[in-house]
Amino acid sequence: MAFKPLATSGDTTKRYLWLAANWGQNFRQWVYVTTDSGSTVAVSGYITDQDFIDAMVTGDFVLVMEVGSISDDREIVDDVAIGGWIDLTLHVVESNDGTTLDLSDDVLSSESPEERGNYNSRADVAADEVAANVGHIRTAGYTTSGDGGGALYDRVLADPTPALSVQSADGAWWELIPDASGLDVKQAGAKGDDSTDNAVALAAFFNAESSSQAVTVSQGTYVTGTALVSEDNLMLLAGKGIGNDVSGNLIGTIIKADDTSVVDLLTIQSENPTSKDATDIRVVKITDLGLFHRGTGAGLLIDNITRCRVENVFIDCNGEGAIGMKLDNWAFFAVIENVNIFDFKTTGLLITGDGTQHIVRSSHIQSTASTAVAALEIRVADFFVDGGQYDVDLSGNGGIGILLNNTGGSNLTGGRISNVLNERDIGIKITGTTMKWDNVIISEPFWNLDVVTTGIFFDQAVNCILFNPHVDSATGAGDLAEWGAGATGCGIVCDDIAAKGKMTVHASATNAWKQVTGRITIAARDLVTTNANLIVTCDDVVDMGKVVHNGTAWDKDLQTVADDIAIAITPPETRGIIEIQTNNAGGEYVLAQYDTTLSSVMMESLVEGSMFDVDDSDGTLANGVGVDGQLTVSADNSSGDIYISNRIGGSRQILTTFRSAQPV
Repeated sequence: MAFKPLATSGDTTKRYLWLAANWGQNFRQWVYVTTDSGSTVAVSGYITDQDFIDAMVTGDFVLVMEVGSISDDREIVDDVAIGGWIDLTLHVVESNDGTTLDLSDDVLSSESPEERGNYNSRADVAADEVAANVGHIRTAGYTTSGDGGGALYDRVLADPTPALSVQSADGAWWELIPDASGLDVKQAGAKGDDSTDNAVALAAFFNAESSSQAVTVSQGTYVTGTALVSEDNLMLLAGKGIGNDVSGNLIGTIIKADDTSVVDLLTIQSENPTSKDATDIRVVKITDLGLFHRGTGAGLLIDNITRCRVENVFIDCNGEGAIGMKLDNWAFFAVIENVNIFDFKTTGLLITGDGTQHIVRSSHIQSTASTAVAALEIRVADFFVDGGQYDVDLSGNGGIGILLNNTGGSNLTGGRISNVLNERDIGIKITGTTMKWDNVIISEPFWNLDVVTTGIFFDQAVNCILFNPHVDSATGAGDLAEWGAGATGCGIVCDDIAAKGKMTVHASATNAWKQVTGRITIAARDLVTTNANLIVTCDDVVDMGKVVHNGTAWDKDLQTVADDIAIAITPPETRGIIEIQTNNAGGEYVLAQYDTTLSSVMMESLVEGSMFDVDDSDGTLANGVGVDGQLTVSADNSSGDIYISNRIGGSRQILTTFRSAQPV
């Protein structure tokens, strides 16, 4: 078993065949030898000597292999590299004629990097004939060494379908292989210099089959003059972060539309979005990057993708881009977290289509563009908005923070908004084109009624409830709530601070209500705003318990009446039952029916204590008028009020309670 170097002129110590060998047990090894004529000859053989393996372990490398004969008229060219053992130093090679060839370090170092499978750039690969036995090559850059586009490539049999490949001068194709950190757009030739048009590079990258693993966008600003679309491939698109420098300029990873002709800047979609088959691609994650959008479409369009996650993304529409981000078709179970969208022309985040179960969390979306409509517009049911700030500032002219907009043909049911901040115009509006929203819960929003014109607007809404709003400047110029003509059964549960906020209730609104929770004083109850078309309930008023205002008056009142003073009380209804109690024992109690619409017999006693006199005639009572030593009660037809005159000889605290209407 020996190696036979061919007899040639010149220095035979540098004319050798470096046989490829793999570390392991006996196996057939194919060796490719390039001759001076440029042809390639395959020579097969076996590793048969265990000493070879032992020598590799000790570092005393002796190459022992039997090979087939090569005719003497073929000359092996200098420095033929045989795959893989780049770092080995072969100290001794024995020939069959007894000649020992010294292949020392200086001989091995005469190999070029290309012969060892390393290249500075893809252009260097394209210019080189790579040895046929080399299965992998690596570049140090895309265009130049160190430009961030270096990559590992595998030899493939034919031109691969992905665009992330290169062909060497010998005709071999090499396909880019992602490493542990995934793929980087610079490996497709993208340049983050804020000037180069990267449309071709980015498009090729996003649609390569290998990008179904992880895609990284290095720091820099990547300009594109064409819309970018990834279809059924992308699983992770990750930048290197986004933020501001000390001067407030945006820095990090940015994909930027060159001009307004780029309609939708970046689209992530299934192969056929309108098919509404959202099973083609799932669990896409987009994170830690910025988008500069200027077109009439969306900066980021998620179309027909299930379980998409978008987090730590910044979208700047610069007053030109219409929509910051859009979910469409069967885009189910999306999670959108810590997304910042600014200066959109119409809508910051639009959630539409047939998908449901979306979560929007801790995001900041706002615009001052004069054409802006809503920061967050939702057209699908079963959503959850948790935290964040959402504003369109039109200086009080109808901008909407969160718009629930039913544009479909049937009512939408379910949805929740919690802990959001609105600081401009309308905070939250629930509406629809022809159909309504049902059972939407809004809990603990933050509003300052000096800057918000309307906190919550129930427009086309059914059984929607606002719980526990946190209100600054409750008596400010803005409305806490507004009920439109299409509102049915909608209401507010709040404390006595928020309950002081102004309200507007359309006359056609049905069963509008407000509930004031907690134990409050009578003085606090008197500050609770009421409306003719609103039922207001205070759960627990000191000394009165539960109190209800039916749009006309409270059903209970507690007043202190001095001696020889008469008071007028407006009943909640024109007829009913009044119960009057005082803070003294001894017959100071009366229960009477009243009807202020009658011309006679206005009041009739049902139960009358000894200290009361019920006057069944029509008329008012003035100070000092009434039966001396008693509390006189009467009703007045013209005013509709009930009068109580104290002639008992001292002050009395009087509690009046009205009950449901009864015919007299």
